[in-house]
Amino acid sequence: MRALFLLFILLHASVCLAQANMCAVLDSIVRTMQRISFYNTYGAQERIAKLDLSGCAQADSLHELAPQLTAVMNALGDHHGRIMLDWQPLAWMSDATYTNNHDTRSPDQAFWSEVQRGRYGFEASMRGKNVGYLRIPAVNGGDVQQIAKKFRHSLDSLLALGADRWIIDLRVNSGGNMWPMLEALAPLFPPGRAATTIDRHDGMFASYDFRDGHFERNAYRMIELPSTAFLFKDPVVVLMGRYTASSGEAVAACFVNRPNTTSIGEATADYATETGWVTVYDRVLISIAESVFCNLEGHQYRHGFIPTVVIPQPAPGFDNGDPAIKAALDQLNER
Repeated sequence: MRALFLLFILLHASVCLAQANMCAVLDSIVRTMQRISFYNTYGAQERIAKLDLSGCAQADSLHELAPQLTAVMNALGDHHGRIMLDWQPLAWMSDATYTNNHDTRSPDQAFWSEVQRGRYGFEASMRGKNVGYLRIPAVNGGDVQQIAKKFRHSLDSLLALGADRWIIDLRVNSGGNMWPMLEALAPLFPPGRAATTIDRHDGMFASYDFRDGHFERNAYRMIELPSTAFLFKDPVVVLMGRYTASSGEAVAACFVNRPNTTSIGEATADYATETGWVTVYDRVLISIAESVFCNLEGHQYRHGFIPTVVIPQPAPGFDNGDPAIKAALDQLNER
């Protein structure tokens, strides 16, 4: 009997320790989220303080913390963030009550289904005598070096065919990895700073620069392609729209300050924030909005980018009869 009693005590202590650990893990994750989140305003702090997160006491695993982490994401209103467990989504904003996304447009579901099936992927073509057209889609996974090479090779091929003005189509670029996009397009940018991001305290968080024909973020290069021709004096029209999001908006941010550049289409999807990756307890990755994109004068793009020429397009067509492409060709042919 004494042995059974001692076993009961040991098991009970073990359970309590596990429960305490889960609450400690939750506390650590939440504190990290609050420390780095761009949206951790006074109002968000009040909302988080009022949350009932006591369910952690019944959690036996990290996966069972999802309801509490979801509640914190909802309180922050971070529509761009994710909490990952073993690289699988664990928690994200599920309630839009406090969302910082102000885009109320609805997608064209039939069109977007086609995009997701890969119908409107990367394209490089000549549009007329001297206009090079590059449709840059989302980059999700794959060998980023090889993807960048593919994009750059296509740009070089159009240059060889006589392109000296450009349409960069970001209308189906919903994000992913920005590095192959910006390194491939680096010949179009003059040397120097193209964009910045700032944190919630208005401090510089990241600088986006082009140096020696390469893209750098905070002086770091992830990819280096062989330098080709410098095309930063060529006229460019950037096409953007409601499906341009996240890294697609990062590319748009760099073009905002580029000379001899016009934008056409719709406002972007309002994901113009940088999300970082912070590891907690090895298995948990926090990816939430840490900063917002700005132009070189410090204007914040808290609600995405609005093009110079607005043409509503829930379902772009992509041929020369597409209203945005037609407007781009008209502009470029006048130069």
